[in-house]
Amino acid sequence: MKILIVDDEPLAISSLRRMVEALDDVSVVGSARSARAALHLCETQRPDLVLLDIEMPQMDGVTFARDLPAATAPLVVFITAYDQFAVDAFDIEATDYVLKPVDPDRLKQAIERARAQLLLRPLVQAVETAAQRFRPSGAAAPADIRETPVYWANVGGRTVRIPVCEIRHVEACRDYAYIHTGTDKHMVRETMAGLEDAFQGTPLHRIHRSHIVNLDRVQSVSRETGHHHVTLDTGEEIPVGRRFYSRLLEAIDMEAGEHP
Repeated sequence: MKILIVDDEPLAISSLRRMVEALDDVSVVGSARSARAALHLCETQRPDLVLLDIEMPQMDGVTFARDLPAATAPLVVFITAYDQFAVDAFDIEATDYVLKPVDPDRLKQAIERARAQLLLRPLVQAVETAAQRFRPSGAAAPADIRETPVYWANVGGRTVRIPVCEIRHVEACRDYAYIHTGTDKHMVRETMAGLEDAFQGTPLHRIHRSHIVNLDRVQSVSRETGHHHVTLDTGEEIPVGRRFYSRLLEAIDMEAGEHP
């Protein structure tokens, strides 16, 4: 994997280069201290991945990433001291978001995530080509898989990219919340109201003052005397608050209407 490092601080570039060069099957094809120089290197070196600082003079990292030509754009992992840019990173479909000071294991994890995406690219392109070949004339193209909604979670000093489709449910725990994804559980310092707002327009719906569930994972809704609950595809039973019950039924009706 060919990697380009972009940061306006020489010491940051040297530190990242040492961490990258300690890994297997990767090479640093260049470094740049400005977005303009980085754009030129992207054209000449064709990196697979850019480790990109956000706050730089003249052109910030987010603007740089947006200006990359879509057809040949490398993957991007943001390396920054600030977590408030995570939403912008989500908007431009960054592969990962690593906070400074950079932990070598965390950087390795981000690079391996990028490697996995690169390995999948030929398969995705083949599927898209096949779909284009067999799509009826005038039919709308399917949404790019990168458009899958993503939630950026601040977890223990790092920002983790969680596809919404992987979230089974969320449960509150005092000033924190646990996001359950498959076999993983991420603890985030966030209120349920804040998460409810963040998940607007996705299949994740609040059904209790302490619970949010993914409707795509709900197998049934049970109404017993004085007690409502949903059963997930894992068999887990999640309680439904009385004041949320009618909203849950409305959301299910809307989902059913969109998928007859």
